[in-house]
Amino acid sequence: MLLASIAMSAAMLSPTLGVGQEAPATAAAEAPIRLEDLAVQGTRRRPLIDRFVANVAQPSTNRQVARWRRGDQFCVGVMNMPQATSQYVADRIGDVARGLELRVGAPGCTPNVFMIAADQSNAGNEWLRTNLRPVLMRNESGTTAGRRSYDRFIENPAPVRWWHVSYVTSIHNDTGIPGDPIIDRALQGVRKSHQTASRILTGDADYLRTVFIVFDPTRLTHLTADQLADYLAFLSLAQVNPEADTEAYDSILNVVAHPNEVAGLTNWDKAYLQGLYSAQRTQRIAGAARDEIANSIERQARLMEATDE
Repeated sequence: MLLASIAMSAAMLSPTLGVGQEAPATAAAEAPIRLEDLAVQGTRRRPLIDRFVANVAQPSTNRQVARWRRGDQFCVGVMNMPQATSQYVADRIGDVARGLELRVGAPGCTPNVFMIAADQSNAGNEWLRTNLRPVLMRNESGTTAGRRSYDRFIENPAPVRWWHVSYVTSIHNDTGIPGDPIIDRALQGVRKSHQTASRILTGDADYLRTVFIVFDPTRLTHLTADQLADYLAFLSLAQVNPEADTEAYDSILNVVAHPNEVAGLTNWDKAYLQGLYSAQRTQRIAGAARDEIANSIERQARLMEATDE
């Protein structure tokens, strides 16, 4: 019910806004590194992949990198946008999610990915702080990036800002997203203490529960609908550090600053998502979990190269 109320009250946050189609001439200082170019980099390939993963990934506090569980429903709600634009963005994001073998909800599904077009006014920030805190700052340890990051999310002046809420469950649990937050808190110690015979491997897995993205279309008129949709798709499918420095890479994460450099999801982005959704993430140590994702990205890069040959 609380999530449903967000969808109803969000319409009061700002007037309906559209997305422009013209992109101004904005260029990066140097040509970004393309993933397909790493075939000639030799031993430089892995450090570049490791650096990209380290910059991009922002797991919940003291937890592994989370992703959507393939058995859970992935449902996008785009609010405060014209109907045609909202549907186009949601459909394009759904296509990306299906490519990762996620179960995308049918039209009319209850959103767990909220994308709200809103201005950056103080009134808008106060609405976010008042209405979203019970949902986005749950009293469960290790399910968000923490209180300080939440405050930065509220006050962030960027044209796009985002927040991820995850949950932890056993890799052997097939019940999907926990339905009752009160029960979740009561069973918190149980759900986070799945024991295994190994001190290196873990029986827990981190999955996304809710993603909330606020964007100001009046500051994104230089993006096409395709660029905006692909950018929002990446943010909705992976926990991204809002302070990530990815300018050296050919990535959709640079599209707001350099729209003429990136037409949509790049091979870097696709490899990262494929790596994230194919990694086992069984390592207890956070750094080891990132290494596992980097290994998957490297495998995906090699597959891309083999396909292009």
